Amino acid sequence: MMRRETMTVMVTIVDLYRPRSEPKRLSPPNHPIAQSRIKKMSEAIDALLEDLGAELGSGAHGTVYGLKSAPDRAVKEIPTDGLPPDAQASLELELRTLPRLRHPNVVEYGRVARHEGYIYVEMRRYAGSLDGAIRSLRRRRQLAPREMVVAVLRQVGAGLAYLHRPGKTDATGAPLPALTHCDLRPANVLLDEAGAEFAISDFGLCREGPGGLASMAVPVYAAPEVLRGGSHTPAADMWSLGMVAYELAAGGRPPFLSGRAPAEVYVAGWQPDLGAVGDPVVRGVLAHLLVLEPERRLTAAALVELLDTEGGTPAVATALRFKALEDEVARLWGEVAGLRAALGSGAP
Repeated sequence: MMRRETMTVMVTIVDLYRPRSEPKRLSPPNHPIAQSRIKKMSEAIDALLEDLGAELGSGAHGTVYGLKSAPDRAVKEIPTDGLPPDAQASLELELRTLPRLRHPNVVEYGRVARHEGYIYVEMRRYAGSLDGAIRSLRRRRQLAPREMVVAVLRQVGAGLAYLHRPGKTDATGAPLPALTHCDLRPANVLLDEAGAEFAISDFGLCREGPGGLASMAVPVYAAPEVLRGGSHTPAADMWSLGMVAYELAAGGRPPFLSGRAPAEVYVAGWQPDLGAVGDPVVRGVLAHLLVLEPERRLTAAALVELLDTEGGTPAVATALRFKALEDEVARLWGEVAGLRAALGSGAP
């Protein structure tokens, strides 16, 4: 903790709540108002750093600490020294959005502070992560029950539907952007003490481009188009959710690549081997998420609607069969259209 105690007081507190349309009023650095603001910001960051408690965990995106004054809150310390200036600016821009988001399946964020190579983000404290739950199940040689897998699909799907949705607003009515997670994996799904409520975290920390935090993503959960150098999209998030659910249901990571290059595996006609997933309903959902063509994957909103089907599991199973038939009919019509085009182009 000595590093934090010797930090200088040149601090910037990121202003999160000012609407974009409201101009930021700046005073000259030597103006009394500016000096007063600097003093308050310095005191605020000093108080935050002094309040940091024990380390709760660390990962590719930073280290999480408890707060001495609030046992139900935590602070994530994110290093930014290695990021190019444009990546830092992009990261800060997205972090400004986080405290304005409100959804039961999205981590609740609070204060954000920036100080000499680090960004500190206050957040709700959770009991653990889905990654820890999966490791615990493996140690006991158990598989997650259907209810847990469906709950993860339903709740994480609801959180993604909220993030992906354009045109949403915050509590003040100010517009919020559509967001893509880019790095969904078990470690980024947090859960409560009972293991019944799940929330998405770290969606503001994935950055595209060289030197961005996106380069730290775990490839096993990444969509085929992303592994081939394509952009992260909402459809890529849905593939990642499917991979997370597969690992939870099967007790191990999907062996689709098995050391081979994505370009060798993910070719036209590829179908996922879901034999290790015992539950037919979960297997049916995964068959509509782990689809090679991004446009054919279930959207987050469609997934939630499917799992909310009246009649429970039997009704969901029936809906999945209907969707499979619809997809097959669409595929056959596509082949017919292709044949017609080929015959037409070959006509004299």
